[in-house]
Amino acid sequence: MKAFYKGKTKIIPRNINDILKSNLSLAVWFMDDGNGYLKNNAYRLSTYAFGLDGNLLLQECLSSNFGLKINLIRDSKGFQLYIPIGNGSASKFRSLIDPYILPTMRYKIENRSPVETHIEGTR
Repeated sequence: MKAFYKGKTKIIPRNINDILKSNLSLAVWFMDDGNGYLKNNAYRLSTYAFGLDGNLLLQECLSSNFGLKINLIRDSKGFQLYIPIGNGSASKFRSLIDPYILPTMRYKIENRSPVETHIEGTR
């Protein structure tokens, strides 16, 4: 994954549209860096490390490759950006990733805690 690093700094490569193009790749990213806010029917991709340019590339990729309409939001301190997926795109996002979410990660898309999911996954 050299494409995602410039030296020791994490980056979003300019060709992200060619890399992040399958529902599986989107689900893997969500399982690593995403969270669900199910009471609000919303999801979040934590993209704090990528700055404005990287987040703009991701926003374009999510729009062109998956048809997701998203806005970038600054964190509560106003310094870092993240990608919220809500309103009209949350249901579509879930339908794209749902088949690929591992049993131990389903707590991120269901209204359960990680502990409950882990316990059920070990039965």
